[in-house]
Amino acid sequence: MMKRVTVLLLAAAIWLTAGDLYYYNNGRKVTLQPVEGGVTPRNMNEKVKLFRRADGETVMVANRLILRLSDPSRLEEYTRKYGLRLIKGYTTPGLYLMETSDVDGAIAVANALREEPDVLFAQPDVGRKRRLR
Repeated sequence: MMKRVTVLLLAAAIWLTAGDLYYYNNGRKVTLQPVEGGVTPRNMNEKVKLFRRADGETVMVANRLILRLSDPSRLEEYTRKYGLRLIKGYTTPGLYLMETSDVDGAIAVANALREEPDVLFAQPDVGRKRRLR
């Protein structure tokens, strides 16, 4: 129950500041603008939204985030606190692919996780839109 409330509050904060959607990439703030009609279901368990970055490039953001912890023993704590689900652990110690309930939640949770002391890296799963040549 508490994890759903946390995710809902984070998603509400994003919705209230819709013009201020952003994530961090290599320490730089990357602003996002939603692309109208940009929701594309990839499969039954995931949704992807399209956004335009400030540099004009269109990117896809999924309901997943990439997380790296300095103390991997705290993964369960963050999983509960932010309503995350572990999808995959990587061979790099403390590196995980996590899932949130929706795309807005992935952006909000990644930004909130950046403020946690043991988080080395937290970013929504962002991909470039393929272009046909």
